[in-house]
Amino acid sequence: MRVKNLVLDVDGVLTNGLYHLSMNGEVTKSFHCRDYDAIHRLQKKGVNVHLLSCSSICLQEYANTVGCYSTYVDYDQTKLEQLNCIFSKEELQHTLYCGDTIQDLECLRACAYQCVPKGCELELQKNISDLTVEHLNTKGGEGVVEEIEGIINNLNGNDSSITTMPGSVDLDAVVRKFSHPLIIQSLSKNEGGGFHISIQDSPINSVGDTVLEALRILSEICNEATLYYLEKGISPENIKMKY
Repeated sequence: MRVKNLVLDVDGVLTNGLYHLSMNGEVTKSFHCRDYDAIHRLQKKGVNVHLLSCSSICLQEYANTVGCYSTYVDYDQTKLEQLNCIFSKEELQHTLYCGDTIQDLECLRACAYQCVPKGCELELQKNISDLTVEHLNTKGGEGVVEEIEGIINNLNGNDSSITTMPGSVDLDAVVRKFSHPLIIQSLSKNEGGGFHISIQDSPINSVGDTVLEALRILSEICNEATLYYLEKGISPENIKMKY
C-alpha cells in the first residue's frame, strides 16, 4: 500500500519545541536544513506533504519556504477534525502521520502509517502501545523527515517506472515530475500496445534527459500516449498530462 501523503506536526517534530524570543518581542522557531531537503526529495517522488499544527507561529512562512500545504488547528477544534477535512478515509489509508504529543494520538490512529520522534511525550507513548508505530531514532528538530523519507522509500519501493498507453504526454511536465537524476533500465512494449520504461535513481547529472530521450523514441513509434507513473508492485496511476 503506497504512502501518498505525509502529515507532520510542527512543534517537537520539525522543531525541538523551543520558541525563541528576541529583544523586540519577536517569536521565532528553528528548523533543520535536512528536513527541508528531505521534504523536497519526497515531493519529487510524488508524496504530498502537509503540516498540521496548533501553533500558527512560523507555520505559513515555513510551508511557503518548502512549498507544501499547512493547516492551523485552533483550540476550539481537534487535529483529527482538521485531518478529516483534508483527507478522505480512503486517502488516510495512504497517509503517514508523525506527531509527538497526546494531541496527535487520534490522528496517529486514523492514519495507516504512524511514527513518533525520539523523546516524544510520555503520555503519548503510553497510549500507542497497541499501534504499529515506528519509533524514530531522531529527535524533533534534528532532521526527523530525513529518517521518515527512508521509511517511505522502503514502503513504496525505490524502483520506479513509466508506462505509456493511448493518450498524450507533456514533456515539460515529465521533466518536472522526474526532476531528480534518472537512468533508464529497460524499454519494452506492453500488452496494451503501449511502451514500458523502467528507471532508477542514479548519480548522473543530466537531469531528466534520459526520460526525454526515451519519450522522443516513443513518439516516433506512437503518435499519442498517456503517461502513467508506477511504483514497484503498484497499479498504474493516470497523471493525465496533455502534449
